Amino acid sequence: MANRLVPIVLALGFVAASGCGGHSPVQPTPAAVPALPASPVPQGAYTLSAGAKTVVAGSDLSVSWTASQAGKLDWIALFRVTDTNLQYGNWYEYVNAVNSGTLTMKAPTEVGQYEFRYLLDDGYRDVARSAVVTVEVK
Repeated sequence: MANRLVPIVLALGFVAASGCGGHSPVQPTPAAVPALPASPVPQGAYTLSAGAKTVVAGSDLSVSWTASQAGKLDWIALFRVTDTNLQYGNWYEYVNAVNSGTLTMKAPTEVGQYEFRYLLDDGYRDVARSAVVTVEVK
């Protein structure tokens, strides 16, 4: 009798070959993994506007915001332009569900390029960024 392999389909999608000479299992074919849904895009409009393009280190710096759907735990922080949203500096403020306003802070004492970011619901997802603010010495 010739050694002939006959495919056998098992219940979970495994395929095994069977014949006179024994069997050789075949690896299961992985099912396609569905893509995770993207985070929902927040409805509404969010804007940030820095009070100056250039500011002297340690002087007053302001930011104005509008948020059509401001949340109690939405917050605004000042970041170095190259930093991630987890690397906010020493200054941040919650907007307390207020849809627009202006906040004032002291500019950082370290020179560089910064931006304000509006982040949602006490999290680290930003929905608006201001223009770059350059902090320089006198």
